[in-house]
Amino acid sequence: MNGSTQYYIERFKTNVMNRLIENEAMTLSDQYELYKENIEKLEESADLKATYLENLNKAYDWMQLYIKGEEEMLLHG
Repeated sequence: MNGSTQYYIERFKTNVMNRLIENEAMTLSDQYELYKENIEKLEESADLKATYLENLNKAYDWMQLYIKGEEEMLLHG
């Protein structure tokens, strides 16, 4: 599950909920940048890192649509 789109979506959702409670958690874009840096630092093949980054991008895009309430685009995109 590590590195999957669902993994990143769950991490983003957790961060959003923490922000609602604590008011001190990092922003979604800051979290994205942190995960991106972590992927780049992995000692894995370039193909695997590319897959992780693609999944991260999908999850980030999905969360932005979800937060905006654009469910219709989620269902068909």
